[in-house]
Amino acid sequence: GKQVKPMLLKTYFLNKTDNVSVMRSFNNACVVLWPDGIEYDRVWLVLADQASYMLLAIANLKSMYSNLKHVTCIAQALHRVCEAIKDEYSYAN
Repeated sequence: GKQVKPMLLKTYFLNKTDNVSVMRSFNNACVVLWPDGIEYDRVWLVLADQASYMLLAIANLKSMYSNLKHVTCIAQALHRVCEAIKDEYSYAN
């Protein structure tokens, strides 16, 4: 019933960006939030880009986090649109 203050749980600087590293980082951040055991049903949303490794990681995470939904970051979505326009119209570059 009360509004929750936004917080940053953890920041990772990955040497290798692949779906396994993303999944491990996601789970580790949940351990920070719930040190006595991850409350899988309380994780509802992940905001990420549509890179193939992110889509695979999120698809795999959905098997553990039953309520998890993926929302594409609007900045990433706009970037993809701009890249498509640039590819289609060389003068737009």
